Amino acid sequence: MAFSAPFQSVFRAPLGGGAAAAPAAWYNAGGAPNPVAAYRFKGAASYAAAKVNLVTPGTHDAVDGAAFPSWNAATGCAFDDTLSQYLTTDVVVAANAWTTIIQFANAAGNIWARLCGASDDWFVRYFFSWSTGGAGASYRNGSVLVVAPVITAGNLCMAGATAYRDGVNDGIIPVSAVPAAAQYIGAMNEAGAPMAGTFLTGDVIALAYYDVTLSAPQVAAVKATMAAF
Repeated sequence: MAFSAPFQSVFRAPLGGGAAAAPAAWYNAGGAPNPVAAYRFKGAASYAAAKVNLVTPGTHDAVDGAAFPSWNAATGCAFDDTLSQYLTTDVVVAANAWTTIIQFANAAGNIWARLCGASDDWFVRYFFSWSTGGAGASYRNGSVLVVAPVITAGNLCMAGATAYRDGVNDGIIPVSAVPAAAQYIGAMNEAGAPMAGTFLTGDVIALAYYDVTLSAPQVAAVKATMAAF
């Protein structure tokens, strides 16, 4: 039986022709492209799930070091520098134009710790430090930028030569050659082993590596999603 016009309007299909699109992944906030690797440690379903690269699971997953952090869904990966804990990855930051962004909390203890990083030698390194001997946060993209004060919790980002602290421009990094070594988390990789004196005490909440330079609005948007974890 045919429905009259009023009834036809009630049963009309929703505008757009279907269900609403799924929300963007946190690492795509602000229109950011897919990263090479993205890890969300806080809020993961398990420690094993926390180490999975969310962009392409099974590729560039994080792996336990010889000693590895404790994990809690409420805080993420908790590293203890006195226990020499770290995670390894096979992610190599191949150019100065890459973007790395990390959310962390409760940094303490070792004031020379690396949040993540890699090194070929003293002059060829790529890492973040929350303290740099108490002088301030450091952003090393080949060469280094140190900006006071230290930061014990929040977000650090290198987007090409631009440093960002909690989504705000923190200065320009004097870039130079980047290492061919893969990134470690909670310490700095040097020749396939964590470098002595770089182990972190603190919680790593989330981390992403992009092979492009994110814009300032994209950095701010991704930072905001990470800070909400």
